[in-house]
Amino acid sequence: MRRLFALLCAAGLITLTGCSSGRVNDKYYLRSVTITGNSDVSLNMDFFAEELRLTDVSGSSPQDARRHAELLCGRDIFTGYTELVVLGDCNSRAALEAMLRDWRVSPSCLVVYCSAPDELADTLSAEELTGIVREAVRQGLAPECGLVSVLSGLLHGGADVPEICAEGFSGVKQIV
Repeated sequence: MRRLFALLCAAGLITLTGCSSGRVNDKYYLRSVTITGNSDVSLNMDFFAEELRLTDVSGSSPQDARRHAELLCGRDIFTGYTELVVLGDCNSRAALEAMLRDWRVSPSCLVVYCSAPDELADTLSAEELTGIVREAVRQGLAPECGLVSVLSGLLHGGADVPEICAEGFSGVKQIV
């Protein structure tokens, strides 16, 4: 799978030689992000490069915390392939609006809630969490939880999202 991805990236670079957006190796590709805090936002970030995980990166906003994370890892962080946003104790609507507008996260990115997000990093990988959520949705145990559908629900008073914990899927939570 990694070889296929590398081959596709190489083919894209060869055909797009006039592109000035930088090389694939100049960026880290965000796989999942956990957001907590209201006035002081804290992020935990997992990347497709499994050797990198940033924890407790803070800032006054999600965008400010992202800039701080880029300084910590020494590269731009590309968010267009992000698969999962985990909401902790935070302003859900503001966080998701920032994800869509400023971070340009895919509208189909999954959104979940976790009451103890710090425990997740120690027990489940981003890949496992994404698989758990997709399976819960597929089995009808959890509602569709794409970023745009959750944000739309929040704009109308509240949205149901899957709730996860260190053991996996734990139910459905309404966020406001």
